[in-house]
Amino acid sequence: MESDKVSKAVENFVAYPLIILIGLYIVASAIVPFIHLNNQTFTIIFTLAGGIPALTFFFKEKICKQ
Repeated sequence: MESDKVSKAVENFVAYPLIILIGLYIVASAIVPFIHLNNQTFTIIFTLAGGIPALTFFFKEKICKQ
């Protein structure tokens, strides 16, 4: 019972956000060769710019379903 709640919380608030951010980081790393910007700076900015709205939407959807 209690372990199910902890497991679900870890899944919702740790695993899924990490998957989203890792996916965005991979996309940003794939885009870098096509543009002429500082590689690491662009990757971090792209990940944050896409990650924050994606995570906000994800958490909003999860909280509304509960």
